Amino acid sequence: MIILVEDIQRLQTSLNQIRENSATQIRLLEEQLNQKQEVISRLEARLDAQRDYDEMKRELVNLKASAASTLTTNTDSPSSSINGVDAKDMKDNNTITSGNSKRPGTKKPTQPHNIKIYNTIL
Repeated sequence: MIILVEDIQRLQTSLNQIRENSATQIRLLEEQLNQKQEVISRLEARLDAQRDYDEMKRELVNLKASAASTLTTNTDSPSSSINGVDAKDMKDNNTITSGNSKRPGTKKPTQPHNIKIYNTIL
């Protein structure tokens, strides 16, 4: 009977050690799981940022292509240039003219001949 009591005590001690070891292993595994989840969250955030970057990059490429096609269209269209004077040049000249006319003591520059013809066509 004493042998049985000793066996029971030894088995209970063994069981307690196994429980402690199991609890320690579970805690370590949970910590590893939490660390890996944090890494996954950071990587997902980086992926989202990369997707945003890629989307912005695509939009920028599209805007550049759109701007280039707009410039090409404006350059090729006959209404953008009249008698060799671009619409942009006419706008710049009108801006300069209107800007100079506000200063006292300055003469208003004369319009180029092509702009006078353009004004009479309208």
